[in-house]
Amino acid sequence: MAVTVLNTTANLSGKTVAVTENTHSITGAWTFANNLIFTDATYDIGASGATRPRDLFLSRNAIVGGTLSVTGAVVSNLIFTDATYDIGASGATRPRDLFLSRNAVVGGTLAVTGATTLTGTTTNDNAAAGKVGEFISASVAQAGAVALTSGVGADVTSVSLTAGDWDVFANVFFNPNASTPTTNIQAWIHTVSATQPTIPNGGAYLNMPKLPYSNDGNFGFSVGRMRISLAATTTVYLSTIATFTVSTNAAYGFLGARRVR
Repeated sequence: MAVTVLNTTANLSGKTVAVTENTHSITGAWTFANNLIFTDATYDIGASGATRPRDLFLSRNAIVGGTLSVTGAVVSNLIFTDATYDIGASGATRPRDLFLSRNAVVGGTLAVTGATTLTGTTTNDNAAAGKVGEFISASVAQAGAVALTSGVGADVTSVSLTAGDWDVFANVFFNPNASTPTTNIQAWIHTVSATQPTIPNGGAYLNMPKLPYSNDGNFGFSVGRMRISLAATTTVYLSTIATFTVSTNAAYGFLGARRVR
């Protein structure tokens, strides 16, 4: 078999071109100024046998017109610069499993067309701030009950909630003096301090116009639960109004919020 070198100015010193009937070997360091083109699709670069070197070093891009099979580990970042093409395919006959041993960071929208299974925590920890399941609460004990003025709205407690979608719930207790008849109470959850919202307030409004309790010590009620969707950090209040006579009254209770989204 003949080898012909046309119009070359390359220095061939120290380099060897060996040609037999079916084998062509080149030794020495060679620099190709233009494309290195293989016109026969039959033969590989290197070989898959364990005794043959299989490293391919590229200083620029690798463009693959067919199938790229990686049987070993990818030891650096795998970066896709073209947003057009998927990993895998959506056809039912193609594999669609993607196994990750670490985090998946999605810069766009993550669309899930099949069933989704979300694994909950397996211990008594808390969801991180900003994550679904985050829980925030405030509680006022009887010893710290807020003094009330008859017929005047008062805040029992409050929580600060960051932007997001929250379920908020509360209960409220009253601690009138033994000589104080309490005849009427309202309590609610609101984003405005000590201000009654429009009834029914999304489910979080207590109204007891004719109480069966009269100077009988502590009594309490559930205020309810409501959705509060926020675009920015907002203070949410548990507030109340009580109507009573003769002596003193005070209120205490609990306000909790769970991030849904």
